[in-house]
Amino acid sequence: LDAACPSSDTLSCFPKGTLAELTKPSCNSSDRYRESVATFECMGYALARGYFCLMDLGIDMVAPCGLAWQAVRGSHKIPSDCQALVDSEYSGELGLSLPFQVDGVVLPNRSLNIVDPNGYDKHPGHAGQYLNALVFYATIFGESPIGAAPPLDTPEWGKPEAPL
Repeated sequence: LDAACPSSDTLSCFPKGTLAELTKPSCNSSDRYRESVATFECMGYALARGYFCLMDLGIDMVAPCGLAWQAVRGSHKIPSDCQALVDSEYSGELGLSLPFQVDGVVLPNRSLNIVDPNGYDKHPGHAGQYLNALVFYATIFGESPIGAAPPLDTPEWGKPEAPL
């Protein structure tokens, strides 16, 4: 944030509402929110429902990065209580059976997330960023990214990770 927008609660910087107004109850105090992201599978389902709902509102495409993560991680069935909680926020069905099960793409020993001395982080590490880039490429260009060059694993990316 710059001097014109010193915080996320400055109304002129967020004409649709401040961060505090858009998240009532706030994400930090909402049990409903915490329950919808309790597991990786549940968080992925909640994100997929939100993103694909936007298709009904006129967006042209969705890059399903989270669904690719679920496939690579070999995610298991979405807990029924999570699915019911998330589905209650939307009218109609999602129309997809999630998580996707794709033969030959499960890499159970590959961490897609940042792992640091304080523990596991939900944000993407190098492998997760690269997977996201492949999904964006396929979505935008409508072509398979198979055969794309692997990324350079350089120290200036931050925390050291295993090479891709």
